[in-house]
Amino acid sequence: MNEVRSFQLEDRGVLELSGSEARSFLQGLITQNIDTLTPDGPLYSALLTPQGKFLFDFFVWDGGDVIYLDVAKDQLMNFARRLLFYKLRADVNVGDASKTFHVWASTGTPDGFAADPRLAALGGRALVRADEPIDVENAGGSAAWRRHRLGLSVVSGTELTPEKSFPIEANFDFLGAIDFQKGCFVGQEVASRTKRRGTVRKRIVRLVGLPETPIEKDTAVVANERTVGHIVAHEGTSGMALMKLDALGSELTVDGHKVSADPAAWLTAAL
Repeated sequence: MNEVRSFQLEDRGVLELSGSEARSFLQGLITQNIDTLTPDGPLYSALLTPQGKFLFDFFVWDGGDVIYLDVAKDQLMNFARRLLFYKLRADVNVGDASKTFHVWASTGTPDGFAADPRLAALGGRALVRADEPIDVENAGGSAAWRRHRLGLSVVSGTELTPEKSFPIEANFDFLGAIDFQKGCFVGQEVASRTKRRGTVRKRIVRLVGLPETPIEKDTAVVANERTVGHIVAHEGTSGMALMKLDALGSELTVDGHKVSADPAAWLTAAL
């Protein structure tokens, strides 16, 4: 049995939403159903453009009278500004709680951790007050957690380019980020139509056989001298690429190196 490892995610920040209309405000914006949020654990969600393209992904935590949003730290202020853009006259306050809380992830679910809502194999997640002790050791921080996550073929918004990708192409539908039954959210019409019609032509899948030397994001994946995908993340000799699905069985190269597609078991049903 593999040892459970835990990681303090120094690249994550936390926003706090308060006010009498905080929940209804989020419900009309984000891809998840806030009515299903409980103190037992977070929801995974996204905010899209009106055209249905990805802007931000984040975890939603029930804080009782407030809601906490666990988001990439380098996107925190942009995310806060976007929320304030939609706020209008709603009774909602948006504040930075990153100094109050630390975000942790784990390959298991130690005491104080909730199951990661994306994929059981990922493990768990926790919001921990900065002034309270936690009974786990940091096993490598964000970089080590990223290796674990990518090893399970799970990408996050840190690998995506805002306003370029559709959330279903990033497999957000399989990772529980989108509630297609909840009703309206920003970009809902495009996302729902794509899912309903089954017209997904590209998805992010795992590639194996990459060189260990660094590969830049957006490097082309080529088949028969035709670009059929682009690298979104690289770790060791494997990586993740946004690929045309009809090219997965082709002979693929990246920077002249032969590679092959190795979709995760949890994704193969869609391919």
